[in-house]
Parts: sequence; C-alpha cells; structure tokens
Amino acid sequence: MNRQTTFGADDSISLIEHVVRCHEDRVGRTIVGISGIEASGKSTIADELADGISTSGHDVVTIRGDEFSTAKAIRNNNPDAVRGYLEDAYDYSNLSRRVLVPLRLAEVTGISYVSTDPETDEAVVSKSRVPDRAIVVVEGVLLFRGLMRDQFDLRIWVEASFDESLRRAKVRPRDVSYYGTAEAIASRYESRFHPAQRIHLRDDRPQLTSHLIVRSY
Repeated sequence: MNRQTTFGADDSISLIEHVVRCHEDRVGRTIVGISGIEASGKSTIADELADGISTSGHDVVTIRGDEFSTAKAIRNNNPDAVRGYLEDAYDYSNLSRRVLVPLRLAEVTGISYVSTDPETDEAVVSKSRVPDRAIVVVEGVLLFRGLMRDQFDLRIWVEASFDESLRRAKVRPRDVSYYGTAEAIASRYESRFHPAQRIHLRDDRPQLTSHLIVRSY
C-alpha cells in the first residue's frame, strides 16, 4: 500500500474492490480512514464504500468523525477562530482511546463511547459489536493530522477544491439548517473552515501521504 492510487468519483466499484483486496491480505481488522476538506463528499464515499464492502460479504462498521465533536463552548472558545477549529473542534484523542486502539486487540469484540452531538451538545452513547475480521470505516475532517494519521491501515483522501467545497456547502441541508443563508455559510467557511484546512494541507500533506485519492469532481 506504499504506492498511491487514484480513483475517479464515478469509480466506486474499483475503490471497493481495492479496499477489499487490501483487507483480505491482512490479519484481523482493517481500519480505513476517509478524510478531506469540509463538504468534499466524504460521507457519500464512506456510505458507498460501506455498502460495497457489505455486499462483498465482509463485515463493516462505519464511524463518523462528527461523533467526536467537542461541545460548542470548547470549539468556539479560542478567539482565533481558525486555530480554534483546527485544535479544538474534535476530540480525536477520544476516538483513538475508545475506538482505534481497542480494535487492534483480537480479544475486543465491540466498542462503546460517549460522543457529543455537534448541533445540540447532547451526550450520545454509542455501542457496536465489531467482528474480528471487520473493516472499520472512519470518516471525518482533519483525521490525518499529526500522529493520528498512523492509526489507519488505509488512508483515503477525498480531493475537492475549496471552490467546490463552498458550492456544495451552500446547498447542503445540514449547513443550510445550521447557518441559514448562503452568505452566512460562505462567511463561516471562508473565515474558519477553509483557512484551518489550508494549514492542515500545508503541515500534514494528507493529499501526498494517503494511500488512495478519490477525486470527487
């Protein structure tokens, strides 16, 4: 998996087959990370991948990075909105401690964790049985920052331009529901999300260090 492979947005079958082959060459579970900038199409690709893995006869568990959002008071506390998003928006140490590390152990048969709903701040308890040969698909922004990157057996980067990200965000139901207008969405993305993700691209180079690239345009 050292050589990077690129797939087009309409080539989901080949992506599924590649992931399944990589899994079949391994022992135990395979942890797949899917990341990209906001509104790049990560969730759609994760869903298609999970459906295809299941259809191929393999067990699959999907985990959303949004489940590990921090409370609003934490992620909005930093007066530097860009750094606040980059450093405080997600508690991926919880993802690592409660999900990724335990699933490396064959004797672990399931996971349990408490997450925070990013819109309501309500605590949500999640429990899943995870078979010992399951493929675990983890999808979210900023997943490949720093040492988190090395916790995934297979890293998939969803490639999309910032212009395309903003175009999608303006009509994406969850952004429209949360921010209201296209102008408010553009303001949030251009002042907070995109600058933070440009830092991520510069410092962590996920588009260069991922095993697979999916061009979502």
